[in-house]
Amino acid sequence: MSLLMIHRLTGGAWGVAAGPVLRPAAALMPMVLIAILPILASLPSIYPWAADPGRVPADVARWYLSSPWFALRALVTLAGWSLLGLVFAMGAGSRLLAALGLAFFGLTISLVSVDWYLSVEPDYVATAFAAMIVIQQMLAALALATVLTVRVLDPRVAGDLGGLLIATLLGVVYLGYMTMVVALVQ
Repeated sequence: MSLLMIHRLTGGAWGVAAGPVLRPAAALMPMVLIAILPILASLPSIYPWAADPGRVPADVARWYLSSPWFALRALVTLAGWSLLGLVFAMGAGSRLLAALGLAFFGLTISLVSVDWYLSVEPDYVATAFAAMIVIQQMLAALALATVLTVRVLDPRVAGDLGGLLIATLLGVVYLGYMTMVVALVQ
């Protein structure tokens, strides 16, 4: 979904070549909205803060890490992502919607990456965690698109996709390394 929005803003043959793989994948976003329901029903078995709200400071529990706020953030995020995924899967999104969609994605991934991942391990802290999640998602989507289209790609387009893969892989390595360095210094 995010790569489709980026392509809508930047253009390029890479997005046209990857589109037949990225569009059906983006159209699956509503399935994730359905898949969150069992997680919401079993929050205390998954998240320590839901099982024992006394583990987090009272103001954090009241305004952020509480089951109603968690559910609201998850449902708003996944509904927004589902709508964006469907719109861009159909090729109907405008450049303005792509820009607004990327801003929405950036804000919501920052929230839900803390909710869905970091709140399982409350003692782990990483300021670049949301960026790590985004770049890993982009790397996985680009890798899938490249593997599934490599036999029909023009060599120049293959080079573009290869360059994007290398750039995202370097981003994953850099963010992971810097997180490790910061953890070691502390």
